[in-house]
Amino acid sequence: MTITLTLPAGLERRLARQAAADGTTVEAAAVALLEKAAPPEKTFEEAAAAIHAAFAASGRTDEEIDADLAEALEEVRAEKRARREGRA
Repeated sequence: MTITLTLPAGLERRLARQAAADGTTVEAAAVALLEKAAPPEKTFEEAAAAIHAAFAASGRTDEEIDADLAEALEEVRAEKRARREGRA
């Protein structure tokens, strides 16, 4: 994809200095900055990996974890009901 951008003069100079310091082109420096600003989205598996690892490291059974999650869900639902009824 080709995009044409009009940069303020000061920004253009800073970008050119950064590119020169990095030994790259202005275009490559701009792409690198945009990659940092808009990183690729994680897959569900990547996003859930840390949670899965924590559960696995806990040494708890699936049934114990399921019970804890069900209890937490019920607590959240009870808090929502209480707020709706003006008790919180």
